[in-house]
Amino acid sequence: MFGKQSGSSTTIIGRGARFVGTLELQGAVHVEGHCEGTLRAHGQLSVGPHGSVVGELAGQTVMVAGQVEGTVVAQETLHVLKTGGVKGDAYYGRLRVDGGGVIDGRTRQGPPPVDDGGVEQTGVIDARPKPPSVRPLHAESGKSSAARPW
Repeated sequence: MFGKQSGSSTTIIGRGARFVGTLELQGAVHVEGHCEGTLRAHGQLSVGPHGSVVGELAGQTVMVAGQVEGTVVAQETLHVLKTGGVKGDAYYGRLRVDGGGVIDGRTRQGPPPVDDGGVEQTGVIDARPKPPSVRPLHAESGKSSAARPW
């Protein structure tokens, strides 16, 4: 694999294997097959040169030598090797991209933002008056269906 974890086992998703769903592990995981969904490892998470992932990856250290499409979260280091590619958002403590490695998307040092249900918090309150609502015209007369407020 790409490194050694002392005292823990490595789960391998082998070449030719296809995994769909969510996998959460205490140790490390290495992907040589294809995964769709979410992979979370408390140890190292690596995608080999033949591996591909569509979804979310999260681990202490994430090493990418294959292809990833989705969100990558590396609490410590994100390392994209020369054969690796990430298409999507990447969050990391440290970033290393070897010559030939590609990240196509947003990168940010630090953790991902907290999901607030899709509402963007800007800290700005819009206090401008809202325009009056537009009322449909009657086709025959060309006049509004209600009295105009102005």
